Amino acid sequence: MMGLIGVEEHNYDGNPGMAAGTFGHIYAVDKSGVSAWVRHAASYYGQYGVRINAVCPGGLQSDRTNPVFAKEYSKHTQLGRLANGDDIKGPIAFLASDASAYLTGLSIPVDGGYTCI
Repeated sequence: MMGLIGVEEHNYDGNPGMAAGTFGHIYAVDKSGVSAWVRHAASYYGQYGVRINAVCPGGLQSDRTNPVFAKEYSKHTQLGRLANGDDIKGPIAFLASDASAYLTGLSIPVDGGYTCI
């Protein structure tokens, strides 16, 4: 493995400025851009044996999570809750392992089924 690229933590800290209905469109464009970059980079760097994938977490429970947000978001997930740190670690460990050796160009939603409906 050559390395992992992570995003800024503040993108996932429940910033109210990124809530749907305020500047949600900016957040949506940012997320779409990351997915497009992953596909593009995978198509280019695959020839060098480099795999490029992304984990796209949905709502994440933390000590900074707004309780109102948690309740409302949870209503829209198939699993009825926000993710915790362990929910995110599993897909990252999988992508970093040889078990995912033939996967590249993927943006994997880890959102409790939020995007499946």
